Amino acid sequence: MQNYLQAQTEVVAVPKRRESGLELLRILAMVMIVCHHYAVHNLVQAESGTVTLRFITAFGGFGKLGVNIFILISGYFLCTEKFKLKKLIKLIFQISLFSFVLTLCFYLYHNPYAIGMRQVIRSLYIDRYWFAFVYLFLFALFPFINLVIFDINEKMHGFVLCVGFIFLAVLQRIGLSLDDVYSNLIWFIYVYMVGAYIRKYPKNVFLKKYRWMTLSIILTATQIIVHLLFGLNTLNVFSMTDPITMINSVLWLLAFKNFHFYSKMIDIAAAATFSIYLIHDNQYVRTFLWKKVFVSAEYFYTTDIVWHAFLSAGIVFTACLIIGILYNYTVSILFSRLLDKRLDRLQAYLANHLKLSPCND
Repeated sequence: MQNYLQAQTEVVAVPKRRESGLELLRILAMVMIVCHHYAVHNLVQAESGTVTLRFITAFGGFGKLGVNIFILISGYFLCTEKFKLKKLIKLIFQISLFSFVLTLCFYLYHNPYAIGMRQVIRSLYIDRYWFAFVYLFLFALFPFINLVIFDINEKMHGFVLCVGFIFLAVLQRIGLSLDDVYSNLIWFIYVYMVGAYIRKYPKNVFLKKYRWMTLSIILTATQIIVHLLFGLNTLNVFSMTDPITMINSVLWLLAFKNFHFYSKMIDIAAAATFSIYLIHDNQYVRTFLWKKVFVSAEYFYTTDIVWHAFLSAGIVFTACLIIGILYNYTVSILFSRLLDKRLDRLQAYLANHLKLSPCND
């Protein structure tokens, strides 16, 4: 406990402004996720063994890589942050608000899915998105995870990561069923701890940004080439728990964390990435986007599928990005102001009595 509090006190003295290398990586991770969703919702329309199917699966094959990167970045930053109840409540509010508003819009203006008022009310529940739901639990648990991380030494931390890699990644890859013990939350906690290790134990080898960038590009390109050559007609080749995917996500983190620059535009865009996910992967929006607006079936047997895929994903990403930025500068700010005064006392109680804050003021 003392090691944890001391480490957090030292971190709090560092300026709050983040360098934009990892924020740029956060944006790229969300681009991977959007491309993945384009592939997922068009995959069933392509005939098995066709060049089109190979392209679509390769184009969208890195969505789970993007998920891992997103959680790695969270572990890298959150392991040195103090818990703030306001952030947790804002996260819950953001998830519920986007789900409710988007569902209500379809209910009022475009309702081909026979949405009833019951579904509109049910959309307020926070379990509408698998990733957001699991990430919410991870965020609620991160102060407790940090207590464990800072109460074990480097050797034990590394041992836990090695054992986790074997049981959660390697054994599943070779076909061992872990359905009774595995969950997405367990995997997120593991990936979080990997990101925390890189932050907690800086090493000279971690600073070789061009080495890690080169390796990550080579590994990514190899995955794509193998995928195209052998016609692996499934997106599970790049599954979230795949050992190669996990190693690749760490390589991308090591590369981008060493790009030391600051860009306000990148930071603004990165702050809206979670909103991009909540908007475009809403259960009604995604069907509307990929089945009604960006219909790709007519391009399946021509080379036009390439530009259609990039253009469609680009438009969806950009439109959702603009909405996310507007949300951050309007609704999010107003909601924060409403919460500030009401949560000060409760936050102080959590910090001083439950020891959930990494820094005792």
